[in-house]
Amino acid sequence: KKMPGGRTLRACRVQTLVLCVSSVHSLTCSLVRSPAHTVTAPCRARPPVRAARPMLVAAQDPAAMDTERGFEHWWDDADEEVVDRQLSVQGTIPPWLRGRLLRNGPGRWRAPDGSRTYLHAFDGLAKLASFHIDDGRVTFSTQFLRTQFYANTVSTGRLPPSITTGPVQPAWSRKEQVAASLTATGFDNTPVNIHRMGGSGAWVAVTDAPPLVSFDPVTLQASGRLDLRQTPITGRSRLLGGLLPSPGYELFSTAHPQRHTATGETLNYHLELRALGGGLAHIAAAKAVQGDDGRMWLERRLVGSLPLSTIASDSYYPYVHSIAVSKHFVVLPLYPLQIPLGKIANGQGFLRQLEWRPDQGTTLAVWDLRHALPLNSTSLGPPPVLFTAPAAWGYHTIGCFEESAPDGTTTLTLDVNAYSSPDITNGPHGYAYLPNMRDAQLRAKQELDGGFLRYTLPGLSPPPGAPPAAPKRAARAQWLPMLDAAGRAWSFELVRISPAAKPGRHRFAYGHTGFNQPQGAGPRVFGPHGALVKMDADAALDGATAGHASRDVSTGAAPGGAP
Repeated sequence: KKMPGGRTLRACRVQTLVLCVSSVHSLTCSLVRSPAHTVTAPCRARPPVRAARPMLVAAQDPAAMDTERGFEHWWDDADEEVVDRQLSVQGTIPPWLRGRLLRNGPGRWRAPDGSRTYLHAFDGLAKLASFHIDDGRVTFSTQFLRTQFYANTVSTGRLPPSITTGPVQPAWSRKEQVAASLTATGFDNTPVNIHRMGGSGAWVAVTDAPPLVSFDPVTLQASGRLDLRQTPITGRSRLLGGLLPSPGYELFSTAHPQRHTATGETLNYHLELRALGGGLAHIAAAKAVQGDDGRMWLERRLVGSLPLSTIASDSYYPYVHSIAVSKHFVVLPLYPLQIPLGKIANGQGFLRQLEWRPDQGTTLAVWDLRHALPLNSTSLGPPPVLFTAPAAWGYHTIGCFEESAPDGTTTLTLDVNAYSSPDITNGPHGYAYLPNMRDAQLRAKQELDGGFLRYTLPGLSPPPGAPPAAPKRAARAQWLPMLDAAGRAWSFELVRISPAAKPGRHRFAYGHTGFNQPQGAGPRVFGPHGALVKMDADAALDGATAGHASRDVSTGAAPGGAP
């Protein structure tokens, strides 16, 4: 759009939306697990690259970075619950911005009686937040998610023994460790993310475990665990030549289910533990439907299954936080970061005890969604095509798209917000460990955000009559530079692409960094200031000159703000 003075306005609506939402949400005490959705026009083809095209734009204002503005208080317990509190608005909200922004995050870490506390953000009691935006006004509501775990905590005044993400202080006793192991399937504290299920569109709060806690997006009231009424996917493998079933149960999933744009189904990873034969990785497609009794039911069918012993050994249990979905394929990244099952209930937290085995490399398991099993099938899902790559680690996938190759096959491109080591997760200066977040000196040592890693997976969907492919193939792994106009490197996390670009080829990715400056630009401060980062993947591939724009995206807590 042409503006006064001959300036051109491009994608300003996207940036304004992100800035507005980021500013409002930074008033809460909850950790933002997923950034605002952005809407941009998809880029279906790659136009010719001009040498001056921006590759990376970081919206931030170094002049505003002179104070941390009480960042340590973001990690305090926030017991207050609010219904429709009117918030003050600085500036003008555009009339087209209407709706409800929903968030999930931890609201309390310390036991009511003060006897024990969690030391990692993702163990806090789940607390939902809603920002209702209408006619230029914003009202705020926040409620704890009323789960059985929450009820037990409040009624006893203590933290119930459970498998934890990070340490508890003091650690569980031997007796409590046993209780934590035995009650794992009853755990329902889900403070990490929210998702709208396929089918009925039921909203659920999720974490890296199987529980799906339904809630009303307007009142924020919980209505129970949707996953307690679902089609089972475990126990389908057989022993002794198929004579006996191999019992198993689900222990881990991911906090980032994916909706398929065509079928509307929710796709996610599920780790099945078996008494013999090691773990099974499943990809399941689910829909929330209403049963004959009027209650909600979760219909699930298997897209594919993979015995994890084919990747490493019977003791290989990878930590997986997200998957990726294209039009016809789903990708399960299996990094060499392993869960030590024998230690997960000891009160030290499974995240800090994850084992890094880089010699094992990364495996990318790819299933064709067109070959998924029908509903109510009792068989294991079909096996995947496996691709190998050098060792890397990533919490979050960015996006996935497919393109036709000259030989009639399909090439799949997978982008990951990746790291060369898992120190952000299990290192001494990893993210979201409360002692690190609350101490300015420790925050100064915070591990950097992730980079942009692109995998190319060729040779999928071979035409009829083509020779059989190798059981494992090599993927091309390419780290794309994230440089601004001055050639300085940036990093980011919680990356999103425009929903309008899915499932086609995407060009831009939008993320957030908690650091106030790029690498090499002087002292870096980790805190509430940070920057919004726009990455142009096509420009990075073609070696274009980078660009940089500046804008203050930070805000401090104010009286009458959102708790």
